[in-house]
Amino acid sequence: MTLIQRLRLILLPIILLTFSITGALVYKTVFDRHVDSEYQRVSTFLDFFYKEYQLELTSAQSALDLVLSSNELIDFLNQAENSYTAHMLHVMLNNQLRLVQQRLPGVRSIQIADYMNNIVISAGDEDPFKDPSWPNFPKKILDRHVGSGGSYTLPIEQHILYSEQGGELSLGVIRRFSSELILQDKISKNSSTYKAIYDAKAVSYQHLVEALSQDFKHGFALTIKPNFQGSDTVVHTFGAFEVGDDLFVRKVNDWFTIELTIDENNMITALSTLRWQLLVVILSLTISCYIAIWFGIRRQVITPIRQLVNSLQTTHNVPQIEKLSGNSEVARLNNAYVDLVDRVQYISNSDRLTELGNRQSFDLCLEEEITRANAGQTVVAVLHIDLDNFKKVNDHFGHQLGDELLTDFSTRLLEFLDSKDAIVTVSQRRKVDYIARLAGDEFGVIFNNVADSDSAETIALEINQYFSSGFNLQGKLLDVQVSIGVAIYPEVAKSQAELVLYSDEAKHQAKHRGKNQVQVFTKEIADNLELRKFIESVLVKSYHGDKFELAFQPLFNSKTMEIVCYEVLLRCPMLAVHGIGPDKFIPIAEATGLIRLIDLWVIENAFKAHNRLVEQGYKGKAAINISALELNNPNFPQELERLLTQYQINPHTIELEITETSLIDSGEKTERILWSIKRTGVNLALDDFGTGFTGLSQLAKYPIDTLKIDRSFVSNLTTDNDNQQTMFNVIVQLATIYGLDTVAEGVETEQECEATRAKCTYLQGYYLSKPVGFDELVEKIEDSVAETT
Repeated sequence: MTLIQRLRLILLPIILLTFSITGALVYKTVFDRHVDSEYQRVSTFLDFFYKEYQLELTSAQSALDLVLSSNELIDFLNQAENSYTAHMLHVMLNNQLRLVQQRLPGVRSIQIADYMNNIVISAGDEDPFKDPSWPNFPKKILDRHVGSGGSYTLPIEQHILYSEQGGELSLGVIRRFSSELILQDKISKNSSTYKAIYDAKAVSYQHLVEALSQDFKHGFALTIKPNFQGSDTVVHTFGAFEVGDDLFVRKVNDWFTIELTIDENNMITALSTLRWQLLVVILSLTISCYIAIWFGIRRQVITPIRQLVNSLQTTHNVPQIEKLSGNSEVARLNNAYVDLVDRVQYISNSDRLTELGNRQSFDLCLEEEITRANAGQTVVAVLHIDLDNFKKVNDHFGHQLGDELLTDFSTRLLEFLDSKDAIVTVSQRRKVDYIARLAGDEFGVIFNNVADSDSAETIALEINQYFSSGFNLQGKLLDVQVSIGVAIYPEVAKSQAELVLYSDEAKHQAKHRGKNQVQVFTKEIADNLELRKFIESVLVKSYHGDKFELAFQPLFNSKTMEIVCYEVLLRCPMLAVHGIGPDKFIPIAEATGLIRLIDLWVIENAFKAHNRLVEQGYKGKAAINISALELNNPNFPQELERLLTQYQINPHTIELEITETSLIDSGEKTERILWSIKRTGVNLALDDFGTGFTGLSQLAKYPIDTLKIDRSFVSNLTTDNDNQQTMFNVIVQLATIYGLDTVAEGVETEQECEATRAKCTYLQGYYLSKPVGFDELVEKIEDSVAETT
């Protein structure tokens, strides 16, 4: 089938489909806007109903206020058996009823009932000689609130909504009163208790149903759910209503919930004319565009392509397209195409900065080498190389020097590998296809001429040694070395994906061992990798299932031994059953980024617990650990401030703990975030102090309030190690100079407790208290207060 035939076959359907989709999108947009408009209109109906209902209720309450404040009622209460006072009260009730009915024609009666719910006086009965009857709303509302001796559990005032036959909604208001309540403002429980009862049709409901019935003739369903005692849920369905993609509006207020569902056919019918108009426009545009595009393509595309094809066929018959001489459009098109193909191939397979291969060429090359290894029973090794401290170069000297460093490393690496026989190029491959910049400061190398892992490790060690002296660029000696991970196929890895993954994991292990290392992927690393995957999956389940728990370890005032603070500790029961504690799962949470969600979970639940303690009289602080990642998270201070406001926490009673090691690689960004945290009003503590080698200049510029001295210094105070004694004293003196509190961590013996009490502000450790649950923490706080009083 020729190109012209194919175009004829597909052009019309494509154009028709394009305009059909466009028409559908236009219709969908108009339909959605119409639905939004209807939603706003219906919301206005419901809001108006609610306001009108409020007016009805206010009128009812006002009518009862006038009745209860009238002289006729007071005379009746003082002389309950006097027929004259009863008559005057009846006259007054009828007058009041007529006044209300002028504004609200739906009002049916105002009545007075005694303590046994018998109607004493009724205004609004059609037959004045007929015995007063109970109003339309259910009498059981009052009956179930009458106890022995005529006592009441009914509130002073109650209003109810109920539906009558025919689906009409009616309003009733009941107000309990007595002579003591009216004259002395004191509720009586004796037999002189009465009830004023107001009964009316809900005119606001009738207006709402009439408006909806007029505007939505295809049907709707209206449900009103009062949330006050004794009321009925009213369901009103209009028209041939069927459940579908209908418009649903829900309004919730202090008195009831209104749910209104509008049949989608109301909207569909309103847009029927638009659908026909769109159909005509789509067909017209389709035919017009088909004719115009067809002639344009034939003249501007088909004819030049035919000429180019004819030229190529008459010039040569080889598969590789060659450049043509001459300056015609066809020749220039052919030559531009050849240049473009060459350029695209180069760009798609090369890294722009280093001119090494990129990930795509690396993956293709590795795939070919694995196929060749399977056929020849040979091995393939992959080296994953990462530049240590590269981020510092970018942060301190800028990205321009960082790019120069990457270029210099690539050149030197290529020169070094040229002297080795580990890479043998085959087919059309270049050596740079075996050496690729994978991402940022990460590089990959494929060895296809090594005997085993030992040979690959030997060359990796030589590379590591080759770059051990760092880099000297622009007169600056850069302390940058390499960490290398090595994986072998098929010795360990069984697929291309595993080979890349395992070499990357081995590289991470090399960096964790202290950087500037070489690590071959082993079974132990594989087991650790599986364990990390397991821990990561459990952490995700625990977070989304709210399965984390908090433990609390008290801190004691070294002078009074009163609990003045407690540290909040995270626990994961789903991992604890496997013997996996925070020391193992926190680093994995940090590596996956899940720690930021966990940090907010801990802070939020710690605030809830702290509020409970404050309500019980606790006046101390709560110490909460946060991850080092938060020191590079510019959103963390705002999240912290939001939670402080949400739970109404006094920020001065909160102390956030960060590890000293988290400040080792910190920069200006970390300093800004720490000051932003400090401006929220919380305190900051430096945990595990003494292990991170924080300089005096660093300590001075950070807004730290407390130093928590690491356990390694506390445990050696009771030995004869003078150096440790001196170091401990230096830390305490350093804290004194900067006006910081000190906490002795890990106090586990009586001797350690006595050795640190005279020097530190606070003490913490298993000797004083292990981490406990919330209830036990409350008991310990109460006991410590009792002991100091």
